[in-house]
Amino acid sequence: MYLRSSNIVVGMGFMIALKEQLKKIRVLREVSRRLVNRVPFNYVIRKYNRCANTLSVKRALVWKLIVDITGTGNHIEIGQHCIVKNLKIYVVGNNNRISIGSDVIFKSGIIWIEGNDNEVLIGANTTVESANLFVTENSNGLTIGEDCMLAENICFRTGDSHPILDRLTGDIINSAQSISIGRHVWLGEGVALLKGAALPNDTIVATKSVVTRKFSDSNSIIGGVPAKKIKDNVTWLRSHS
Repeated sequence: MYLRSSNIVVGMGFMIALKEQLKKIRVLREVSRRLVNRVPFNYVIRKYNRCANTLSVKRALVWKLIVDITGTGNHIEIGQHCIVKNLKIYVVGNNNRISIGSDVIFKSGIIWIEGNDNEVLIGANTTVESANLFVTENSNGLTIGEDCMLAENICFRTGDSHPILDRLTGDIINSAQSISIGRHVWLGEGVALLKGAALPNDTIVATKSVVTRKFSDSNSIIGGVPAKKIKDNVTWLRSHS
């Protein structure tokens, strides 16, 4: 009887230990699944009506994302395999859209939309060290093409936020205008793009330049305040290797 009782105790201890091991294995598998599939981490602060606005995250790594929306019909999409952290998204208005393409790395910044029917598009494989994107008024767009490289302290402003009036007519003379940059564009540290700015494919913008107009020649370097073309027939690589 003693041996049989001892066997029962040993058997119960084994079963408890086995259950603990299985529990640990399940936890490890879940962590591994999250890392491999890049399912979003649960560090998203949401401040909006979820019935009237949507946030779609497709197998992306998300960390310290704040989404604050006042309005309805606004849609935010973060594509698969993205790494997005320390990003604040503020929307005040209706029917706006923010789309971050697949494999984008966005390390820090702000996306601010104030108005209706605006759009912010960031193309696939683009990397952002830190950038502030401001879209104001109505029916404006901010487009960043695929495979772009943005250094730190980049600023986009489609408008001036405050109206300037003609004293004789009362008309606003500084209305907002869309901004667009093509694919494979490199923006150096501290670059600012103001309303109406446009850059073609394969453009390099020198550090602390201010872009105030449209440029049409690809494979060029522009720089200065305001920026102007300073070199033709160039391209760039992400690495020296």
